[in-house]
Amino acid sequence: AVAMILYMDDVDTCGGATAVVPREGPDDEAYKLPFTRTPGTADIPWINNREKAETFVTEANGEVAQFRAKLYKREVFCRFGTGTVLLYRHDLWHRGTPLTEGASRVAMNLVFKRPGLDWFTCWQQGWARSMYYTGGPHVKEPGKPQFSVFSKLLATCSVRQRSCLGFPAPGHRYWTDATLAAVKARFGPLGFDEEPYASAMRSRERIAPDGDDSEVTALQSEVLALREEVARLRRGLL
Repeated sequence: AVAMILYMDDVDTCGGATAVVPREGPDDEAYKLPFTRTPGTADIPWINNREKAETFVTEANGEVAQFRAKLYKREVFCRFGTGTVLLYRHDLWHRGTPLTEGASRVAMNLVFKRPGLDWFTCWQQGWARSMYYTGGPHVKEPGKPQFSVFSKLLATCSVRQRSCLGFPAPGHRYWTDATLAAVKARFGPLGFDEEPYASAMRSRERIAPDGDDSEVTALQSEVLALREEVARLRRGLL
């Protein structure tokens, strides 16, 4: 999937340049899974203010604070004009910066993706924004950080409910050791149970240990049938 920001204003007028951290090759330490060292993931609450967010992180986890300090030193600022388009991957480290006082900035966020990748959405509508902004009250748990309602819901609902929301079902090609570990790291502190997905992976590995993919094909057909059923259920919910 590829994300896009289409800017309708000029940075010299409105400010608010997008800060990004360019990836420095495949072994860049800043881009190692899992991505849990940012507000709004794992046990770090979403705080949409750099100073307040970094104060919280510094007090809560010094290692994460040091990691984030290195990111800030590597930032590059995207200077945009009317009609400028920024194309980027979802795993790019990026953030907004303050607007010029009294100004506003108009932009469109879009996503281009292959069919079937229901969990990739654009910022304005869908999972991306809901992971941070709640659209309603936060989960209230005395003595614990506050997290978005949607993140908590996604972590604790049933496998079938997640599938109806577009979450990759057990057995989907999305699941690997790396992606499962990343999802567990992000949602485990909120109650996510990875066992149904791990179990499906183990079953897939047992099916064709010697390269016989006939049963794998059968399993893929079953997964496809499940996806079609999920799509039908989703249409019924609209």
